[in-house]
Amino acid sequence: MAEYPFLSNPDLVKGVLEGEKLTLWAENGMVKSLLDKPAVTDLVTAGASARLGRPVRVLFREGNPPPTAVPAPTPGPTEEPDALDALLAASAQFDNIIVTE
Repeated sequence: MAEYPFLSNPDLVKGVLEGEKLTLWAENGMVKSLLDKPAVTDLVTAGASARLGRPVRVLFREGNPPPTAVPAPTPGPTEEPDALDALLAASAQFDNIIVTE
């Protein structure tokens, strides 16, 4: 999808979820015109509905979200536990293992 770099850039597009409506605020008219197409809207609608587990209607607007609007939640980075840290923590129960840094 050629529009992904625009859609995934929080400086260009901000999302606000209000009930069943996800409004995507495009920074300017050019970005809005690139994204406000059935091909993009259908994919975003399907993804948002699947993620939230309920139907969502997606709208594109130009400008910034109103200050009273709460931004849509963005998933945080998923961090896998470090295997070496787990090994070091487990080795603490043995008195014959010496760990030096």
